[in-house]
Amino acid sequence: YLACPYTARGMIGITRKHVEHSRFLKITDIAGQLTKKYGCPLICPITTSHMLAERMKKLGDPLGTEWGSWKEIDTAFLTKSDYMLVALMDGCWHSVGLQAEITVAR
Repeated sequence: YLACPYTARGMIGITRKHVEHSRFLKITDIAGQLTKKYGCPLICPITTSHMLAERMKKLGDPLGTEWGSWKEIDTAFLTKSDYMLVALMDGCWHSVGLQAEITVAR
């Protein structure tokens, strides 16, 4: 399970969207590198959830980006995972979702 902060709390509009998209790109790059280098099976919720949320938003049926929107799904993945990796990036220690994921993983 590969995790990172995602939601840009306190930001609005284009700035928030830019930060969230940037985090999506960074974590997806990391997931790709880990998969290529180590061949380990991993789930990176941000990689799939970001694309799903963006698509549903365009269809007029938004899913949300907050932890509450993904808590049940991410918890299911975490409970099936053997380990959790955290990508350290800006916002890591203030991310409600990431801190909750760490708590579930423990």
